[in-house]
Amino acid sequence: MAKRTIKSARRTRTIADRRVTRKPAKSSASASSKRAATTRREPKPELRFERVLGKVKLSPPPGYMLSVLLKLIGRDAEGHNIYTWWLAVGRNELEACTMAFDVDGADMIRCDVPDGFDLAPGVITQGLVSFRKTNKEEQTKLIGTGDPPVVKPLS
Repeated sequence: MAKRTIKSARRTRTIADRRVTRKPAKSSASASSKRAATTRREPKPELRFERVLGKVKLSPPPGYMLSVLLKLIGRDAEGHNIYTWWLAVGRNELEACTMAFDVDGADMIRCDVPDGFDLAPGVITQGLVSFRKTNKEEQTKLIGTGDPPVVKPLS
């Protein structure tokens, strides 16, 4: 058996007339960038809140499945503000429902719910609590002394 070595663009070696070809190693920069690309995560969509004043055309923005108007309807015995679902419009991919609404001076908050979001009981209430705590404008408009607010579930 003759042993011979052939050099080419790929590293090649011959062992007992049997050729074994190996691909050149990838550079570490491309391997690390692939690893980084697979570990990147899209930001998790969150509920969006904003206070509504005057006339509004309610329609869920792209990427959101539902827009809800929450209306303050009173306070419970402990002083917590109680909001109820007043108006809701939805979206399915490119089709969306739009509804014109005139706010009559009541305390109303708009909530946009992202696609695929789980509307478990209390989720909108938790989002509303964090909205009121982080939004400085909301802190000056708090009605009542009770915190957190309560969103009545749909019955």
